Amino acid sequence: MFITALLLVLLGINLTFLGVLGILHVLRLDPLDTMTYFGLAELDRPRVPRRR
Repeated sequence: MFITALLLVLLGINLTFLGVLGILHVLRLDPLDTMTYFGLAELDRPRVPRRR
């Protein structure tokens, strides 16, 4: 019973995180910038220098 509750909590956190990324995308912010801020973007892509 405890494991099931833990999985539901983790699923809720994942859905909330995806929802936040979706809202940032709608607001024309770059989700990758947010993920890089949290240090998650380095898991799947190398760091790219900013071009302005």
